[in-house]
Amino acid sequence: MKKKFSNLIIDLHGLNGMEVVVLVDEYDAPILNNINNPELADANREVLQNFYQSLKNKDEYLKFVFITGISKFIHTSIFSKLNNPSDITLLVIILLSVA
Repeated sequence: MKKKFSNLIIDLHGLNGMEVVVLVDEYDAPILNNINNPELADANREVLQNFYQSLKNKDEYLKFVFITGISKFIHTSIFSKLNNPSDITLLVIILLSVA
């Protein structure tokens, strides 16, 4: 699957030469939904790490990656494969309160 996702990013970029945007909603759901099953939660964590490794390796084809979730896993090993992710939680809350 990792290879298919990487190929999809390259193919999308090749269609028009524009960088690809990746949106991931509720990235933490596979972990949180299985929090009482450590083996499955760990397996899901590994899948996520491989997914983010695919993104890191295709940085030249990406405009940006936007990831949402309700948990603060940003400083855990899940995101170790990404290049310096930024937590913009407070920025979004401030922007919403101003609007």
